Formats: sequence, C-alpha cells, structure tokens
Amino acid sequence: MHVVLVKVGEPLPDIQAERQQRMGLLAEELIRRGHEVTWLTNTADRRDGSLFTQNALRYRAESGVRVIAVKSIGYESKVGLRRLVDAYLSAVRISLAFLRLDRVDLCVISLPLLEVAALVGPLSRLRGVTTVVDVRDLYPDNYVNAIPHSLKRLTPLVAWPLRLLAHTALRWPHARYAISDDYLRWARSYGAKPNPADRSIPLPFPGGLESPPERVDRARPLTAVFLGAFNRIIDLAPVVRAAQSLEARYPGQFRFVIAGDGEFRSELVAMAEGCASIEFPGWIGASDVGALLGEADVGLAPYRPAAAWAMGNKYFEYLWASLPILTADTGVGVVLREQSIGDCYSSSQDLAEKLIGMANTDLGTYRQRAHEYFQDELSHGQSHVTMADALEGLVNQRNET
Repeated sequence: MHVVLVKVGEPLPDIQAERQQRMGLLAEELIRRGHEVTWLTNTADRRDGSLFTQNALRYRAESGVRVIAVKSIGYESKVGLRRLVDAYLSAVRISLAFLRLDRVDLCVISLPLLEVAALVGPLSRLRGVTTVVDVRDLYPDNYVNAIPHSLKRLTPLVAWPLRLLAHTALRWPHARYAISDDYLRWARSYGAKPNPADRSIPLPFPGGLESPPERVDRARPLTAVFLGAFNRIIDLAPVVRAAQSLEARYPGQFRFVIAGDGEFRSELVAMAEGCASIEFPGWIGASDVGALLGEADVGLAPYRPAAAWAMGNKYFEYLWASLPILTADTGVGVVLREQSIGDCYSSSQDLAEKLIGMANTDLGTYRQRAHEYFQDELSHGQSHVTMADALEGLVNQRNET
C-alpha cells in the first residue's frame, strides 16, 4: 500500500545527520514490509526555525522513502506572528502536495503541526483514505501557555482559532495515536469521541545509539548534563541559577554541560556569564552523544510542567547511559521516584539541594537501577513496529467493511 507520512520537525533521512525518531523509524519499518512511503514535510529546522535548504526539496532516501519538503519561510521565535504564518503557509503547501499524489491508502499525520493536521486530515478523509493523527505535542495548549505575560490580554484572541483547529484536527481521523495515555486523554478532550482504534503507543528508542557509553570514572566534579533544544517547553533558567549557587558554595565541585541550541541560547549564555562551572558546547551530533553521557553523573530534563506527561527521547538517552535523572516535570518525576532512578525538583534551590544529595551518595545504585529500568522497560525499542502493526490492521479492517 502507499502510505503518506505527514511530519514537520523530525530529522530527515540521509540529509540531516541526526538519529532517526518516531516517524523516521516508522517509515523504515513500513518500507521493510514492502509498502511505498512518501514523507511530506517542510524545510524549516525544528531547533531554531532556520531553513536547512532555501528551496523546496524532493528526493528518495537510501531506505526507499520518498521525501517531499515544501518551502518554508522560516522563523526566529516559536511564539510569534512569523511562526504562525509559516505554519499556515506550510499547511497549504503540504495539502497541495498531498492532493497531487496518486493513489494513497493510508495517511498518518503527526502533531505538531496542528495547522497541517487540521487541513490535510479532512482532505485525506474526503479522498477516502484511512487517516490517523499521531499526537506527540500538547499544541495549542503549550503555545497559548507560553504567551508572554505582557500579552496575556491577547490570549483569548490567539487561543480561539488555535483550539478550533485542534477540534478540527482531532475529530476527523479514523484513529488517534498518542505517545502516552495522558496525551490520548488530552486529544479526546477536544471533542473526539472514544474510538476502539485509538492507541497509546510510546515513543521508540531513537535510532543511532547502539552500545551504551563507557563510564568515565571521576571523583569530582559531579557532572550534570542537558541535551536538547533551548525552546519554550524547556526551562533552563533554574539550572543556570542552581549552577551559580553551587559554584558560590562549593567551587569546583559541580560541572554543568548544557548542550544544544535554540532561540534562547544567547539569553542563557548571558545569564550564565561569569559562572565557571557552566559549559555551552553547542549542538552535539549523534556520534558525540555517547562520549558526553559517558562523562556525566546526572541527566537533566528541565521540562516545564504540563497537563499531560509522557517519557520522551531525552529520558531514553539518559537511561540508556545508566544515568539518574532530575526533572521539573512532576508527572515523569513520580515515575522516576517510584523506580529509584531520579527525582523531581521544584525550583533552582531544590535542584541545587538534590544535586548536593547526589554528590554525597553512591551513584552506583542509581546507575544500576537506571540500567535495569532501561533494559526491562525501554531497550526493546519496538514501538514503531507496534505502530506499523496497528496501522496495517486498521487499513485491513476498513477494507473488509
């Protein structure tokens, strides 16, 4: 069958040298099963809104996936007018690309982008195509919540059309998949009636990480690492303040490596100026992730608390490296605490105290529990296989009725 995957913001095969994620792994699995796969996306880099190519792009990856990337205008901030214009323009262009495709049997649309799902989804159903929306983001809620306080009076004006789009996107599909039960409940809160075909399918372990890193033994300093994008769902300010507090109290005994990039990099670097214990190495490529995590003692996951939670790629990477985790997400924090593989912090002061506690604890026990949890719960990494099974079953079921 011909499967169309609609996903903006994931690394594309062959041309973006990053680990394949949910949609990339699903595409490879569907190709392996003999299906034809077309991936529709745009040309904006998910990390900072810049363009990874100036023109629309069409190519066939080595795996056999056909990629069609429509031209994006790019943006500097993920909360701004240009970002919204880019999303709507991408939705129109991706929809036109979808309509130009010949026979399509299955269309899987990932959130984000909501604007794309709200337009492509109804078009897909009108074409008689089995349509699935895969919920990986709490947009528009997290977007609306990130509106600066000075602009809060505009919130109803911004929120109403976005939530209307959410209702449109989530009511049309034949099935809704989500990365956790909480995310699925959130999707249904937008007027989507419970459907037996709806599924909670967790994120797969990201490709490109084969063997866990060798540990680099060091007595001091205790090294806390963050890997990821500097965006609005990540709050690194408490991490910087905790580092400054610890440097003042225990100079040379703690090290913070904040690896990544994004729209808030310059603000964070300025905030951390003068603090010798903080390093900003920039974006770390897949080949260097293992080496950095091998030096680490603790993984940091400073997600802003959300209405729904799911364990994402960042947690997988830290647990793969047998690292205990400190997170600001209270939902995941409960799991970390129950499994004795980490904890949740509520402020920069609380983070500093928990790091002091870890520095005075034998981290071997934490590492062993993190290793066991990863091996028992996450290492199989076959959720993209489960997703492919579910998609084939859904298409077969609809063809029989």
